[in-house]
Amino acid sequence: MPTRIEPMMASLASDLPVNQQSYAFEFKWDGIRTIGYLDRGRCRLLTRNSIESTRRFPELSALAEELSDYRAIVDGEIVTLDDADRPSFSRLQHRMHLTDDAAVARAARRMPIFYVIFDLLHLDGRSLLGEPYERRRETLEGLIGSGACWQVPAAHFGDGNSASP
Repeated sequence: MPTRIEPMMASLASDLPVNQQSYAFEFKWDGIRTIGYLDRGRCRLLTRNSIESTRRFPELSALAEELSDYRAIVDGEIVTLDDADRPSFSRLQHRMHLTDDAAVARAARRMPIFYVIFDLLHLDGRSLLGEPYERRRETLEGLIGSGACWQVPAAHFGDGNSASP
């Protein structure tokens, strides 16, 4: 299993593509882009800037336990919500720089996070990056259900207008 994979970055555009059938559209979550390395019950989290974040988000060890029969690399975003249930990066900043285990535990109780998983990049010794996105997405949805602190969000294939929140 690779030790480092670069996340694919979304791009903003003012108009929808002409050929929408060739695209999948998703909501922008405004969190911390994170690659999850899940290895038979162990979890390692690296941000897009290669910052080790595993200890900052201990609740995501439950995801590794859920997938303890697998070795997988997933791409997603760690998010927290504001009082109106909207993603809040400013609120997330209160957790993202903590290093003390006791402070992390207190923050986890006050400010829960969830991991929005967009893509499955690697599974059981095999890279899926050469597979079409729709096939990776189907495999991801079959592998990972929603948990207490993670989810696979809806992707809207071929119709960008249906992706509006």
